[in-house]
Amino acid sequence: MWRSTIAALEVVRGALLPARCLQCAASLREAAPLCLSCFRLLESCRIPARELPGLTVAGRPVIAASYYRSASPLRAVHRAAKYHQNEGCAKWLARYMARRIHLPEGVEVYTPVPSHPARLMDRGLDLAGILSQTLASRTNQVVSLDLLRRHTLGTPQDELDRRDRLSNVESVFKAGKQTLSPLHVLLVDDVVTTGATLDACASVLEAKGHTVALASLAFRREIFRLSQR
Repeated sequence: MWRSTIAALEVVRGALLPARCLQCAASLREAAPLCLSCFRLLESCRIPARELPGLTVAGRPVIAASYYRSASPLRAVHRAAKYHQNEGCAKWLARYMARRIHLPEGVEVYTPVPSHPARLMDRGLDLAGILSQTLASRTNQVVSLDLLRRHTLGTPQDELDRRDRLSNVESVFKAGKQTLSPLHVLLVDDVVTTGATLDACASVLEAKGHTVALASLAFRREIFRLSQR
């Protein structure tokens, strides 16, 4: 009885209290994570075409929709999706990414950077998987969760410095279900800092004969500096 009462009160509270912008806490009239002002600020963090692609630490090109700057509202929406199981924010980010990146030609299958099952249980939401599914539906392609698996839990990359990030992902990914022929794979992640995780995953796929392209929702501007020529 008390549970149904609490649920009813939550519905009433949701109707009475307006939604709040995740960045500035301004009241929202529409179902969106950001107010118009913060959305415009997010748009200012879009990566200009002349600054793409970025390069991973191993020199692989990677495309992305936005810079992951300290003041960017994307960070607030990303945290809500990845660490607070907000599926609405995850789908919003996926649509944002799909509208703002130019997908490479010839991709046959999309695959997310895999998380360890224990990490997925803890977070309750596979953000990279949602991003992959949205991108794949845009081109009527499929998502494969069988090409890669993460067999070691390890420390989350966002808790490590640059040097430790590189060693943290060594030998933690393995090939999953085998395919009969090599594929052109788009490997998808949410946020890239050094690209070490993407490099580790791409190496496994390339060892199986696949051609791999890399895409992420956002990356730190530092990754672009690696591509300066």
